Amino acid sequence: MSKLRKVSLGIFLSVALTSVAQAAEDWDFKVIPYLWTAGLSGEIGPSGSAAHVDAGFDDLISKAQFAFMGVFNATYKNDWTLIAEGIWLTIAQTATDEVGPTGTNPRVDVDFALASLAGAKHVGQNLEVYGGIRWIGTETSIDTRSPLGTTSAKEDWADPFVGFRLNGEVNEKTNLRLFMDIGGLVSADVMYNVGALVDYAFNETWSGTFGYRLLDVDYEDNGFVYDTTMNGLVLGVGISF
Repeated sequence: MSKLRKVSLGIFLSVALTSVAQAAEDWDFKVIPYLWTAGLSGEIGPSGSAAHVDAGFDDLISKAQFAFMGVFNATYKNDWTLIAEGIWLTIAQTATDEVGPTGTNPRVDVDFALASLAGAKHVGQNLEVYGGIRWIGTETSIDTRSPLGTTSAKEDWADPFVGFRLNGEVNEKTNLRLFMDIGGLVSADVMYNVGALVDYAFNETWSGTFGYRLLDVDYEDNGFVYDTTMNGLVLGVGISF
C-alpha cells in the first residue's frame, strides 16, 4: 500500500471514529428494572362468566409464578426520548365471587403481559409530551371447582396513548417526575396511566427510583372482559450509560 493510501486511510478512520464518538456523546441511555408493588382488582374472563379478582400486593408476591418489569430510555441531546417498557406477570388467585351450583370461589390463573413504545419531546424546561402504542395480552383460566368445569380465554389488543411528564429538580441528586397518559378508543374503551416518582442519583451510573403508579384498563370485546385497576408503590434501580 502506498504512503498516500495509508495516510488517506488513516485520515478516513480518524474522521469516522471521531464522528461515531461525537454521535455517541449525543445519546444518554438508562435501564430501570423495577418492582411494582401493585394490587390487581376488577373483572377478568369471558363475558357472562367473568370472575371478580381482588388481589393485594401480598397475594401477588405469594402467588406470582413469574414477574418481570423494566423500562428503557434513550435520550438524544436532552431533547427527544425513546421510551420502551415491558411487564410480564403470572399469578393464581381465588376469586372473591362465588359461582356455580356449589357456591364455591373459583380459582383464577392470569397471564398478563404489557409492552409499550413511545416517543417524548421536551417542550419546556420541565415539561415533556409523549405518545405511543401500548400492547396488552392476557390469558385467563377460571376453574369453577364445580360441575361447571373450567373456562379459559385468551385476548390481546393494542391502543395508542398520549400524555405528559413534569420533571422538577429538587437538588443536584434528586429529581421529581409526575406523569399521566390516556389511551384507548381503538380497542379498549379507556386506558389511563398516572404516577409520581422520585429519582435519586447515587453517582453518574447508579440511581434509585421510588414512587406510586396506577394503571386502569377497561376492555370488553370478542366475548372477553378485562376491566381492572393496578396500583401501588414502585421501587426501581436505574443504570445509566
